[in-house]
Amino acid sequence: MRTTKSYNNLNEKSVPKLGRGEVALFRICGIKPDPVNEGRLMIPTAVSVPSTDTVYDPSKKEYVDIACIDSIGADGKPNFVDIWFRREAAGTIVCNGNNRLDTELYSYLMLSNYRKNNENRNGDQEAIYELIDTKAQAAKKREDRSKRLEALQFAANMTGEEVVETIASMGLNENQDIQVLRDRLEAFAEEDPESFLKIASNKNKAMKANVKKALDQGVLVFDRPQNAFKWAVNEEIITTVPRSTGTGHLDGFVGFLLGSKKGEKVYDEIVKLLK
Repeated sequence: MRTTKSYNNLNEKSVPKLGRGEVALFRICGIKPDPVNEGRLMIPTAVSVPSTDTVYDPSKKEYVDIACIDSIGADGKPNFVDIWFRREAAGTIVCNGNNRLDTELYSYLMLSNYRKNNENRNGDQEAIYELIDTKAQAAKKREDRSKRLEALQFAANMTGEEVVETIASMGLNENQDIQVLRDRLEAFAEEDPESFLKIASNKNKAMKANVKKALDQGVLVFDRPQNAFKWAVNEEIITTVPRSTGTGHLDGFVGFLLGSKKGEKVYDEIVKLLK
């Protein structure tokens, strides 16, 4: 950064630098979808960022005045850069490491308290913009895409029996046409691949599916007020489980079957009574 007697007297280690060939993207905060024009964004015509600021230098352990300086006049006074986020640029500023002025702008924008994701910002000023980590975003998108592909391939390779078993372990109605079940499972794999893979690869899903089947066939009953599983024939309580939502009660009962001394005997009896 250009230094003067009054500005940018930071420790060299505290100044973020944009290397040659590198690109950084900054975007104004608060961009929202346009409720009237679908697919478009609501972006202000122009938003300015002050060219001077006072920031904390952790290396010097003191506050320092900074500025985005274009040049220094003959009188020694700095000429500041006018910093604008404009609608025609989609509310962004792109800094290119091959451009001298862009490197000055980058250092300033990184240090300024007006940057929302600046860990050292003092919070007194309202955030105006943020750094968009395009590399990290691209890596995250690729990771998500890869996980979705893995889940869809896993679902496509499941046998009909595995599909029925997985649907039942999710607490859903497995008594439907296999194509309907596959479609539902593949849609789940696409929407939430991480949860799908966790459920589909769970070694205990067969046990959970049988518990669900036992409830459907009237072998077991679940008393929700008591949060207790009972034998349907005599309403004898087998065990109580922690209160939960969704299919959590099934998970709780499977935990009992796996962890209790009498769990194995209870499960064997359940399997015998299933039609």
